[in-house]
Amino acid sequence: MKEAKFYNFSRGKVPLFITSRMLSQEQLLGLTYYWLSSNQVSLFYCYIYNQIIVAMIRVITRKWMFISGLYLLNLKKAYNKYAKTLLLQQDGSQFALHKLLSSAHENVPYYRENLPKFENNANLINTFKELKFVTQKSQIKNSISEFINPALVRENNLMSLRSNKFLVFLKFYKKDIIFPMSTGGSSGSPLNFYIGKNRGLKFIMQFIAVAKTIGWKEGEPYMACMQGGMYQQSNLISKLLPFIGTPAFVFREINLKTANIFAAHYTKYRPVILFSSPSFLSEIALLLEETKIKLPGKIKGIMCIGEMLLDSQRKIIESYFNARVFNIYASNEMGTIAVECKEHNGLHILESSVFLENDADLNILGTAFDSECQPFIKYNIGDIGKIQFEECACGIKGNKIIDLRGRIEEYIIDKNDNRIHASYLRQLLINTNHLYENTVVNGQFVQKKDRDIHFRLQLNSDKYTQQVIEHVKREIKLICNLDSYGNSTISLAPATGKFRFFYREN
Repeated sequence: MKEAKFYNFSRGKVPLFITSRMLSQEQLLGLTYYWLSSNQVSLFYCYIYNQIIVAMIRVITRKWMFISGLYLLNLKKAYNKYAKTLLLQQDGSQFALHKLLSSAHENVPYYRENLPKFENNANLINTFKELKFVTQKSQIKNSISEFINPALVRENNLMSLRSNKFLVFLKFYKKDIIFPMSTGGSSGSPLNFYIGKNRGLKFIMQFIAVAKTIGWKEGEPYMACMQGGMYQQSNLISKLLPFIGTPAFVFREINLKTANIFAAHYTKYRPVILFSSPSFLSEIALLLEETKIKLPGKIKGIMCIGEMLLDSQRKIIESYFNARVFNIYASNEMGTIAVECKEHNGLHILESSVFLENDADLNILGTAFDSECQPFIKYNIGDIGKIQFEECACGIKGNKIIDLRGRIEEYIIDKNDNRIHASYLRQLLINTNHLYENTVVNGQFVQKKDRDIHFRLQLNSDKYTQQVIEHVKREIKLICNLDSYGNSTISLAPATGKFRFFYREN
């Protein structure tokens, strides 16, 4: 046991300052024993008192860090506005829509040429719904300058994702900062775009609002797990979270080593809320289960985001962590779009934040409010799901997304007709690069009519060509129970003439 250190005051030896971060539990135990020994209290009760003191200090310290972090980053106003409750109500939606449409028509070249001018009257919503207009991701990729507001997106107000924590901290005090963002690049190359500070904060704060509906309270540990190297913004978020007492867990690959590091991180912080992608959580749960690692504490809920949540993944995650999973539908372009309630029957649309529609094929078209620096208007998100008005058993009335299916081409169909999300393939390439000196530059996977997988890899050298191909074949067999064939030639998808990371032949 470490010897507790004390400082002399007029009333005797007392600790100068105590927090759960400055003193170890052994030191606190020694301190508690010192206080109680004069009263001849048993070591057992001394230990119990010590645990109470540790718990109290942790709660006080974490809540203080959370609140002070909001003030330090100038986030308290955004927290009060966007994190207190979910933005489900439609109040103000017409005003927000008209503001966005007017700004886009006046300041953004593409919308100035292709959007009519809208009047702010009682028919605005219906007039907008009837407008035959769709913005495609490919259009923005091909000519991003046509889709941004040059008065708002300037080089001197861009948040650099390569900055250190101190510079990030200073930059956050600027009201007009712009965040460079990107999508995951599932079609071969990422979509790069920009969002303003207000919408970025709304995006983040709505995660906190979702956590509150699950039972999270200010100061309770909240563990976000994100994959490094996949999204530019993961670097930014990992720098901001420590300011509010919640260090992020950033991983590169999913393997036994990562599972052990995750378990140590989890044990250290003992979160009541977990937040990550379903593929990561389900894979980590299986690894921890196989190695018989039991995590301490009790989780109030798990928030899944970033991928389609499969029923098989939900069962694995809920079984290991002994907590309910809540699905969150979001995209980097739109922000937080819809959330699952305790009834787990569809997703409630955050109608004060986004306006969603269906086209004839049930593609989801989104219009993001507060996206004036780079407006997303009737934007084809790339997912499929039916939007309809419902009165949910949870008490919420409003539009919901029913039967969200995501992108059809993002699923591998195995021999038993199970759907496996193509994110496993992206993770496979990351693991492959970790093993073979980052030799894979790009990859493409095609599922044939007989269910076999044919893959093509672009390599930066021929040093590991055969090893890489054999490794990918083994992993596909293990993950998907499918045969596969590989070579090192990237090609375009048939019919579209465009590169796609994964597609199935009809």
